[in-house]
Amino acid sequence: MDRERDSQRSKVYAAERAAWAELIKLRPELDVTYTKADAIRELRALAERKRITTNYPRALWLAKVEVTISNRGGSCYPGWTPRIRLGSWARTRHFVILHEAAHQLQSRESSAHGWEFCDAHLALWRARYGVDAAKVLEHHYKAAKVRYRKPRAKKVLTPDQKAVLSERLAVARAAKLGKGA
Repeated sequence: MDRERDSQRSKVYAAERAAWAELIKLRPELDVTYTKADAIRELRALAERKRITTNYPRALWLAKVEVTISNRGGSCYPGWTPRIRLGSWARTRHFVILHEAAHQLQSRESSAHGWEFCDAHLALWRARYGVDAAKVLEHHYKAAKVRYRKPRAKKVLTPDQKAVLSERLAVARAAKLGKGA
């Protein structure tokens, strides 16, 4: 199955940065530079969280993820290999580690920054920073109109139901045209 178009990437990045800026004001002790060993330790700790392993079967990948250091930002290849790359900018912002870890939790078929990623991302913020911090991220997701919950199943209409609705629409349009004249 092909991956969906990554239509909300910039919204996710903007919401995440705004939430991090707000969180750092509340908890400045989180604003530190992480080493490769720190990142690996953090990922292993997340892989041991019962709520994470129960809700995200791919959480086991976090226990064996390979972390590499580069000169760029953060990156990961979700669904392909347990590998995360962190750059110098990414290592000074802890939320990037969680962002890349959320990619590891999502399936190969899902959009890179779609609802499945955002759901996992919120769960990781809740596990690492607490409920209040997750609420901050959720608030910024809502403000940026980021989809972070599983979409509701669409109701399938029978041909008879479609005919009834088409009839109602025709009657309503006719009534509207009659009032406007």
